[in-house]
Amino acid sequence: MQVLLIYETPVLKHLYLNQIQPLGILYIASYLESKGITTEVLDLNVDNNKKINFKKFDYIGFSVNAGNIENTIESVKKVKQKSPKSKIILGGPHIKIVHKKLLELPQIECLIADEAEDIMYKYIISKNKFKVKGIYIRKKGKSFFTGKRKPIQDLDSLPYPAIDKIPYKKYDMVIKKESPTCAINTSRGCPYSCVFCYHSLGHKYRARKPENVVKEIKWLKNKGINELYITDDNFTQNMKRVEEICDLIIRQKINISLSLANGIRADKINKKLLRKLKSAGVWNITFAPEVGSEKSMKKIRKGFTKKQVIKAVEMSKRLGLFTMSNFVIGFPWETKKDIEDTIKFAKELDTDLMNVNRLIPYPGTLIWEQTLKGQYSLYDEKKDFSDIRFKHKTLTEDQIQRYIKKMNRTFYTPKKVISIMHKLGIKTVFNLAKYTIYSKLI
Repeated sequence: MQVLLIYETPVLKHLYLNQIQPLGILYIASYLESKGITTEVLDLNVDNNKKINFKKFDYIGFSVNAGNIENTIESVKKVKQKSPKSKIILGGPHIKIVHKKLLELPQIECLIADEAEDIMYKYIISKNKFKVKGIYIRKKGKSFFTGKRKPIQDLDSLPYPAIDKIPYKKYDMVIKKESPTCAINTSRGCPYSCVFCYHSLGHKYRARKPENVVKEIKWLKNKGINELYITDDNFTQNMKRVEEICDLIIRQKINISLSLANGIRADKINKKLLRKLKSAGVWNITFAPEVGSEKSMKKIRKGFTKKQVIKAVEMSKRLGLFTMSNFVIGFPWETKKDIEDTIKFAKELDTDLMNVNRLIPYPGTLIWEQTLKGQYSLYDEKKDFSDIRFKHKTLTEDQIQRYIKKMNRTFYTPKKVISIMHKLGIKTVFNLAKYTIYSKLI
């Protein structure tokens, strides 16, 4: 039995600043290998010249998300033409939203809706596919869901991602201290309910034990990795666990840089933990207030206050950590004053870097559900998921884009750019500037 796992490029590739190892399919690959199934991995974002004999694979799996769904569909059609006998499976965070559309494609046999490691294995070996929980398959010509599968509870039972299946040192982060970099995930699930977030791994928070995490960190360090990008949605959700991870890294004298660029919650940090994080190798930390008015912060259900964000950023700065902040503009209820408050708040926080994005109401989010109920409307409901936009009641799309540009220009003064250059180097500033120009953010 041979399985190929493919990760397609996003439609708007120029908007993706970093190249991150596709942990999802790498976890699947290592799990299948542990069960005696031979796998190969093809990430077209970094390895698009690799020659593949598709005909030798019994199953070909694609990882699909909001950004790459259109490219994945085209790739599925081409692969099926080259290898008609291979069975094609798709999985990813938005399967539950697009299963009907995808199963209209005759080339696709099955869709995995939940965490895929054990589901894919069970599907491959099962004689009665309808007994496998967590998948969408065809039944009498229509999409049929076999039933929800419980999330994987013991994350320590999973083998480490099969990074040897890809040229893992070719991946790179723009914001980094050391090279090469690699992604690592230490927990799954998010217990919070931000209106614009899609909970692809469920609401239940599950975490690996500190010993298991640090063992992987040492394993990656021995493979030549010098900086780790922690991809958890809520790395510091259990602060005691994170303290134990830091203590183990310090005790074992593991010399590695750690990036929390994916963000942590402002209400899940304190001075003691920040000090330990820095001692363990963390140099970079992101907070995501998203908005600048208390009204909007409550509406998006962040669950913390502006005061908590200010305190968290100030503590991080005092310890000499590189700080970043994330914001979103374009919520359908926002007024001009709300957006001006966001611009002012970003300036007030004065993190080293600031990122602002136009709101995209991804299917499956609470704000998308509110749209379906008629509370809000969209410009073009047929657009691909990477570019869905609200039809704002009081602001035109042009005005919203102008506010995004204003926010960047207000924040990134010449003095700020020079400061970034001193801290990260001229190459990083050049790459950030290139991204900003391509994205039309200034």
